[in-house]
Amino acid sequence: MHPPSRGLVCPDGGRKPAPCGEQPHALVQFNDQPAMRFNIEERLKALDIPGITVAVIRNYKVEWAKGYGWADKEAKRPVTNETLFQAASISKSLNGIAIMKLVQDGKLKLDEDINTYLKTWRPDSSKGSITLAHLLSHTAGLTIHGFPGYETTDKLPTTEEILTGQKPANTNKVKPFAAPGEKMQYSGGAPQ
Repeated sequence: MHPPSRGLVCPDGGRKPAPCGEQPHALVQFNDQPAMRFNIEERLKALDIPGITVAVIRNYKVEWAKGYGWADKEAKRPVTNETLFQAASISKSLNGIAIMKLVQDGKLKLDEDINTYLKTWRPDSSKGSITLAHLLSHTAGLTIHGFPGYETTDKLPTTEEILTGQKPANTNKVKPFAAPGEKMQYSGGAPQ
């Protein structure tokens, strides 16, 4: 793997090489505040984030990756490219992109009842048909706000066990509580 070209992204979109041995600082601007330069270590410290991994993916392959900070602060174990993190709800945006690509390719329809596509778990449709558009916009009327995750020593449930609330799942069943499209309410059990 080769690291991406070092340098600062300039306001005009060009790149300036970073001085040898100096970590580049990204130009960041929030709303109407003056532009500031930050590097990853400074942002981790300012936001009290113990550690992260950053990866650059090109043509479906990891081109570059690097860990920053601590996987375990007390044990002074650094984050590496091999450190595992729970993806949690950040996976929703990636899943949403994949769904929209399938819609674009004509393999899925946003307004089709999801039970058309599901083979095992199927939410009760007595309150109305749930569509992909409902799932992606958190208007499906489904329960389970969030998921607590699992320890590395836990037996991991299958997707169906999570959706039906069966052990070893650590949450209740994902089920409709309102008619689809009736209201927006975040659901951790929606588009993941």
